[in-house]
Amino acid sequence: MKPKFSKFDALHWANHAILRGEGARLSRGFVEQFEVSRATAAKTLRGFVASGWLESTGGTKPVFRLGGNRIAVKSYPLPGVDEHIAWEHDFRPVFELPQNVANIAHHGFTEMVNNANDHSEGKLVSVLMRVKDGRLSIVVTDNGIGIFEKICRAMALPDRRLAMQATILERESSSPRGCSISFKSMRTICTMTTMSAIGTIG
Repeated sequence: MKPKFSKFDALHWANHAILRGEGARLSRGFVEQFEVSRATAAKTLRGFVASGWLESTGGTKPVFRLGGNRIAVKSYPLPGVDEHIAWEHDFRPVFELPQNVANIAHHGFTEMVNNANDHSEGKLVSVLMRVKDGRLSIVVTDNGIGIFEKICRAMALPDRRLAMQATILERESSSPRGCSISFKSMRTICTMTTMSAIGTIG
């Protein structure tokens, strides 16, 4: 039988439940939240532990905490999303980042979400932020027209590829401590505009 939830939704819920201090009753809360059996809840949470997203102690009565790998996923209607509230409420609490990395991640996150809000002409923006094996990535996707289509219209260009050539942007920030993050505009695919910020922690 197909689960009644996506793994992204389940992990997002589990992260915030733990942050609310509910790690000791996470299995029971999972059953109530997603209306699944205890076996399904236990299997899903074990999978998150095996993948490093969560950690647990306590054997048959596990107490869960956030793992070394972290992920948060959330979608927001456009226009009107407040990128600073989204960051502070849905993303920043899940991640334990060095301050210099957190500052750059915050800047990239808010700039990309604000860009989708102000310029995409879309109805929905989705954000995925992940730390896996010490590597931070932020992906922001909207269902708007895309920057290259917008530039084509504004400059009366006959082909999106001309707009791409004119707007390949890359900004990099690095520190002597070995942290580097780059912000890039990615290729427009159909009506999906994707931008990402990628960095290494450590």
